[in-house]
Amino acid sequence: MLGQRVIDHAHDDRVGVLRALAPDIEQWELGPVTRVPVAAPMAWLAPVSGGAEWTTHPDAIEAERNADVEWSPETRVTANASGARAAQRRSLEELFREADKLREAIQQHTRYPGAKHQ
Repeated sequence: MLGQRVIDHAHDDRVGVLRALAPDIEQWELGPVTRVPVAAPMAWLAPVSGGAEWTTHPDAIEAERNADVEWSPETRVTANASGARAAQRRSLEELFREADKLREAIQQHTRYPGAKHQ
């Protein structure tokens, strides 16, 4: 997603361009960097129309869908709901795969009761 438009949900769904994933530094110092800052990585975003960059937690951003289209609040709600449904479908598919694996392990165990499973 680097260089792409993203939505920052932690800052009122503000749209920006993802510039970097790097630690947020507490104070700025001029001169050579002699060590890597010990801090959690942050997403560095730049406003689409230019201006001061800001940082946010990486989990708070998502890729902007259809960046060329201006979304109304109603359309955004619909898109978020369909995205949630897609995530639920993926979760259900993962659960079904896990259930299939468990079913196979049970069948294997009943066929060969003394067998050890991984």
